[in-house]
Amino acid sequence: MAIPAFKGRVVAVSHYELFVRGQAARSDAVNQFFSSDATEAEREQTIRQYDVKWILLNRRLIGDKLFQSLVRDNAVVARTQDLVLMNAQKWMASAPDSAVSK
Repeated sequence: MAIPAFKGRVVAVSHYELFVRGQAARSDAVNQFFSSDATEAEREQTIRQYDVKWILLNRRLIGDKLFQSLVRDNAVVARTQDLVLMNAQKWMASAPDSAVSK
């Protein structure tokens, strides 16, 4: 499955692209975002650093527990059984911990 992205709006892809700087760092940021050890602050930092607009969760890739912990119903714009697309700004605004800086 492929999701089209326009204007360089992808943080990282599974293969390197020509003329995109910092691809290793971008891949590391995506891996950290989807790590079960990542903190809310680390995830928000990635969203801000790369000006993320959309978050796509794939239950089959990240597992049910992490998938469920990252889904925020207020941010969901589309959903299938195993995929959820969320607005990143709404995702941050609906953080479960109110102590997270905005």
